[in-house]
Amino acid sequence: MSNSKLYLLRGINLSKIVHCIATMYRTDASFTSQMGLTAPALVVNQCQREELELLTLPNGVPVRMLSGKERGLSNSRNLALESAQGEICLLADDDIRYLEGYKELVLAAYERHPDADIICFKLATDKSYAKKPSRMGYLRSMRIMSDEISFKRQSLLEAGVRFNPLFGAGARYPSGEENILLFRCLDKGLRIYYEPVTIAALTEERESTWFKGYDEEFFKQKGAVFAELSRRFAFWLALQFAIRKRGLYKGSFSTKQVLGFMLEGIRELRKV
Repeated sequence: MSNSKLYLLRGINLSKIVHCIATMYRTDASFTSQMGLTAPALVVNQCQREELELLTLPNGVPVRMLSGKERGLSNSRNLALESAQGEICLLADDDIRYLEGYKELVLAAYERHPDADIICFKLATDKSYAKKPSRMGYLRSMRIMSDEISFKRQSLLEAGVRFNPLFGAGARYPSGEENILLFRCLDKGLRIYYEPVTIAALTEERESTWFKGYDEEFFKQKGAVFAELSRRFAFWLALQFAIRKRGLYKGSFSTKQVLGFMLEGIRELRKV
């Protein structure tokens, strides 16, 4: 019996997965044929035109690409969340390639955790991952990257959770948007799980669009992220980061200076 028929018998429809892919300045959606997709995809393409493109990949997978002039990664994610046609969304950037059998692995994880609203998976990188599945809280949510995240679309819609447009590439504070989203989900009582299952790999190492080194601006932005994660514990998050990550800036700044930069970012965010 095929995997598709097996999951359909268990009450899980493989077609209910949808990829939510963020990209920029694409002339068409053909790049998705290199991503290893075996589930439908919604691509949000931020560019200079307004257009809807429909594409069917050689393996029969349908792709919709919404092109628009709005900027900011969080705006792209929010449009995908609101427009996706599926029950379980997988977040992705355009430099990801999914591994064979990933779709069945994702659905098996949701079968193991029927109460899950969000499940985070592994990528084939040099990042250190926990070896056992577990329920996730605030601290562990700080280490998650966008491409590791899947979620039940209806859970986020009903909870009223969206990506904060002040954060993410193209925004005032160009990082931390996925961690902030997970914090807001936890605030709303949504259940987040981690599964030690590798579903995808990065296809290329790109130069960051926002990271220019561990300079004053980097630490100010980090402070703003901490303030948005938790207004109450922002100082302590900044302090632990300054101490724990001393090796990043040693020789350029003192710990006191770095903490001061982050506190400036915290104060700035609180004024917004």
